[in-house]
Amino acid sequence: MTLKINDSYGKLLLIGALAVYGVQFATNILMVIGLFPLTGISLPFISYGLMPILLNAVLIGIVLSVYRRKDLIIYRKY
Repeated sequence: MTLKINDSYGKLLLIGALAVYGVQFATNILMVIGLFPLTGISLPFISYGLMPILLNAVLIGIVLSVYRRKDLIIYRKY
């Protein structure tokens, strides 16, 4: 999806959201395997709790908003 976005700020938002999900997912899986110490990081969209669900919903909303507006950027050549 980041290849279709022409705006650099939008790409940074998408990469940041992907990094947040990647770190949450990898940390939780490594805790289950026993390679990381147990912490309070939840598995995205699987674990329960108000704040993790709210954070995931906001991040998905940002990603969808950036993707929806990918064609609205007008480039001007001077």
